[in-house]
Amino acid sequence: MVSYTRHMSLSTGTTDPCIFCDSEFRIDVEEELEHARNKFPGTQYVLAALTEEVGELAQAMLKVEAGKWSADRIWEEAVQVAAMAQRVAVEGDTSFDGDYTEPD
Repeated sequence: MVSYTRHMSLSTGTTDPCIFCDSEFRIDVEEELEHARNKFPGTQYVLAALTEEVGELAQAMLKVEAGKWSADRIWEEAVQVAAMAQRVAVEGDTSFDGDYTEPD
């Protein structure tokens, strides 16, 4: 996993977004996506997994702000969120069987 703190603009030394960072993030997402599909090959509860990952990203951001976790955790959790979001978009979620109707 690529370190979040490593993603600083090579020219300015700041944490401004950079093209290199975007490329590294996409590479990490592809690796995570392959890992997730191998570990959990089905498409049931994919939306629930995405929601869980979003919660873990929020927790990581709070823990980093409090000085309890390394900023690397934000990168790692954001990668997992992106991978699960891609699975929802591409694969769907078979937990929803079509019986849902919008309440009045």
